[in-house]
Amino acid sequence: MAPCMPPCRSPRAILCTVAARVLFIPAFYLAATLGGGPAVIGPLTVLLGLSNGYLTSCSMIEAPLRVPPAAADLAGNTMVLFLILGLCLGAAASFLWLL
Repeated sequence: MAPCMPPCRSPRAILCTVAARVLFIPAFYLAATLGGGPAVIGPLTVLLGLSNGYLTSCSMIEAPLRVPPAAADLAGNTMVLFLILGLCLGAAASFLWLL
């Protein structure tokens, strides 16, 4: 694991890194308005995708470990339910710009 990545075992590190991803919004905005072009927007998109995959994996691994063993299956299933719900709502919201 690269030294710049937060450890998967620290819920605080996962939460802080997820919250820090909000900084992608002004980064994409500046890249689009200042004419960064593909040389800037491409790497930003790659970083966004990698951080999304890594942090989703960390959350999926960590959540069932933080509840009592009897509730671990329920926690895992709940995580998957909300992941799928979020993906579906995000995909549906991507069509709102057509209205």
